[in-house]
Amino acid sequence: MRNRLADAAVPAVVVRGEVNGLGVLRSLAKGRVPAVIVDTTLRHAGMWSRFGRRRTFKQLSGRPFVDALIALQGELGARPVLILTDEMAVYTVSDFRDELAQYYRFHLPAPDMVRMLLNKAEFHEFAQAH
Repeated sequence: MRNRLADAAVPAVVVRGEVNGLGVLRSLAKGRVPAVIVDTTLRHAGMWSRFGRRRTFKQLSGRPFVDALIALQGELGARPVLILTDEMAVYTVSDFRDELAQYYRFHLPAPDMVRMLLNKAEFHEFAQAH
């Protein structure tokens, strides 16, 4: 049996199934983009959405998260768009961007900018300066 997601031109992987992830799934469905949502628990609304397949990971940060993303990409048989709705996932993808870029499509600012944007005090200083 062939994987229907592998037959699509460009699938999407949405990280975290809370409200933001659910909204992303719904938007992707309107564009008929096949999607997989990943989270650490089935308790979040996005994990029960009819608009995407679900996958549970042990964690959404660190090396285990990267390894799980790479394994998922291998199952999909395509280079999906990676959509992050979790701060720790953003940190991890930023830290492992060179490795993950061969498996996923994503755009992030430079690593220093990612860290500043995710740090409220640093972001406040940056905003006041600019």
